[in-house]
Formats: sequence, C-alpha cells, structure tokens
Amino acid sequence: MIIEAALAAGLSCAQLPGIDGNVDDLDRQAVAQVLEAEPDCGKAHLTLGRMTYASETVDESIDHLEAAAERMPPNSELQRMLGEIYLMRAGMESSLGDARRGRKRLRKAVDIDPMNLDARESLAGFLAGAPWIAGGDMGEADEQAEFIREHDAERGVRVLAQNRLADDETEDAVALLEAALSEHPDWDSLVVPLGIGYQELEQYAKAFEVLESYAGRPETDPMVVYQLGRTAALSGENLVEGRAAMTRYIEMRAADEDLAVPLAPAWWRLGMIESLGGDTEAAREAFEKALEFNPDFEPAREALQAL
Repeated sequence: MIIEAALAAGLSCAQLPGIDGNVDDLDRQAVAQVLEAEPDCGKAHLTLGRMTYASETVDESIDHLEAAAERMPPNSELQRMLGEIYLMRAGMESSLGDARRGRKRLRKAVDIDPMNLDARESLAGFLAGAPWIAGGDMGEADEQAEFIREHDAERGVRVLAQNRLADDETEDAVALLEAALSEHPDWDSLVVPLGIGYQELEQYAKAFEVLESYAGRPETDPMVVYQLGRTAALSGENLVEGRAAMTRYIEMRAADEDLAVPLAPAWWRLGMIESLGGDTEAAREAFEKALEFNPDFEPAREALQAL
C-alpha cells in the first residue's frame, strides 16, 4: 500500500530533486511516502531535510540531512546545510557539541569544494563569533575571508569587516568599509555592516546618511531598511523616517519569511520608536504585537512593563 500511495502521488526516489532542485511545490506527505516505500532513498531524506530546514523543526531536519549524507555521494552543499543547521541549534540550545559539529561540517564542505564560498563565509562567521571553547578562531576566520576576497572582492571585504566587528575592532571595520564603498559605490552588500559599525560608534548621522542613500533604490536589501529603522530606535533621531522604514520592513518580512530579522524584534524596535516619539498607545500595540509573534521575546515584555 505504501508503494502504491507513493506512485499515486506521482513520485519516486529517482524523480525527487537533488541538492539544487526546487522543493517548494512538493507535498511533504508524498515525499514521506516515497521514503517509506524506498527507505534507502537519500534524495527523500535530503528533500525532507530541506523542507524542514527551520528553527521549529531543526531536529527533524538534522536527522534527515544526516541520513542523506550517509546515503549519497559526498556533497559540499549538503555538508554546508548540515553545518549551518547544527549552528542554528547550537545557538538555540547553547550546545557546545552542536557548535563543534557545525564547524566540522562546514570544514568538510570546504574540503569537498574549496570554491564553496557560501560555506567559507558561514565558517568565517562562526569562527569569528564563537568563544574559543566552542571552536572560535579569529586567525582562521580571517584566512577564510582573505580566500573569499581573492575570488569575490566585495564579498571578501564584507566578511573581513564582519570579522572586525565581531572582534570589537569597530573603527577598523568602518575604515575598511568606507574605503571599499568609496572606490566601489555599487558594492551594496557593504552598506548594512557599515551602518551597524556607525551605530556601534554612535555616529548616527553617518548611519542615517549611508542607509538612506541606499534604502530608496528599487532593489533595496530589506536589511538596509531594517537598519535604517533600528538607527532611529537607538538614537531617538529621525523618528518619522525610522517609523516609515521599520513599518516597511515589517511589510517585507510578512511577505517573505526568509528575511533575517523575525517579526518580533522588528515590532519591538517599532515600539521603541513610538515610545521615543511620545505615542505610548502605539508603542504598547507594537510591543504586544511582538509578543504575539514570539511570547518568549523578553525585550518586548520588559518594554511593555516599563510603559
């Protein structure tokens, strides 16, 4: 009956997508039926691992991706995905074991394909941000960044600057980003880390200037819009523009769940802006909205209690 159900769904192991294939239009139950019918189907595990690749289903995703790695030929992208989701769980559960497993998988991804710059960037981010006890290593993080810069100059500069920010060398990060953007104003991916650097230095006027100059472009990075709103929340300045930016980001995030900053912190920042502007009721509504999206988001709860 299981085999018949899988066939009725029009799927077999051979028909499932590989690591780069689209899984958005697949029915999860139909893929599960393929796996029941063909237990050694690595692509079924891979597909289910990708379909559950999110914080709320992190354990299930890891189990499937590990099973896929056991059943399929060595694949750099699969190792990268495993590394990143182990690091996701490490952050959620403060797990040193998962942190080390994530680092190991990312290194394996790079070993399989040295030109997997996505894996190198993820590895650099972990090495720069993790404490030494979890496997952090700033020297190795910079080595990864320099390799990336040799093959993708813009990306390499961004990763190197993010390393400096992680190492509390904010002025060095800002100087690096300013010089690169001055020479290459089309390197849009440098705008967000530069804005964050200005925020950390409390140079809010410069943060507004650089973020606003890019926020109005047709293909604006949503994180530029978010950081524009965040600058208003941190500084108490340009509140009208900040409110508009954070509202715009919330609309973007509602339409695209893959954007980096979840809705709870975005609503919290909007509440901060409303509070700074003296609109207590609007601030209350924003903080309550943040808690609707994440009841455990303590910054919003504390802000609500402080009103």
